Amino acid sequence: MENGTPGRIRTYFLASKLLKLLSPKSLLATYCQTTCQLLLERREKVKKELSDPPRFFIGILHGLLLSNILWLLIAILFLWLTGCTSLATDLRREGFNITYRGFEHVPNGREFAREYEMKVKVHIVSGREKFKYEPYRSGKMIVAGYADSSENAIWVIGKMLPDGTIIINQAVLGHELNHVLNWQGGEVVNPDLLDMIGY
Repeated sequence: MENGTPGRIRTYFLASKLLKLLSPKSLLATYCQTTCQLLLERREKVKKELSDPPRFFIGILHGLLLSNILWLLIAILFLWLTGCTSLATDLRREGFNITYRGFEHVPNGREFAREYEMKVKVHIVSGREKFKYEPYRSGKMIVAGYADSSENAIWVIGKMLPDGTIIINQAVLGHELNHVLNWQGGEVVNPDLLDMIGY
């Protein structure tokens, strides 16, 4: 629409008239005249489309429906090819990938190798009401796990599957294990301070 503004049409029209007076066979004059005519035709066409709203909006709606149907078919094909996984699996994978990408953005320092040997007791409970530390147990503070330096222990919530196996939130367990590693001299960063150092 911007190329069809009245000012631009007027400019091309005047330029074509002026050039025709100076040089009747000028190619530039012909170009300006042709451009002016095209702009006027485009302007009239847009005016006509906008003056007939039902047809104009039905055309847009038709285009949207076709594009949505196309996206739906692509989604169905994708699900059919990849197989359906549970939402829990998809979210766990997505969470892991996001965490991994975040870690990859931490700049590399010098090369190193460290070894930590430690004895850690891990308590896996079905709900926070079984936590040893009362403020976490009562729900005053909403936590999914914690590390206890007094007994070198980690408390995490797990879920038991019908076959008797237990699932633990990997991110929570890893976070609490970082606390235990931090207690081994402070070289491993306290995971509660990661925001402060920009990670």
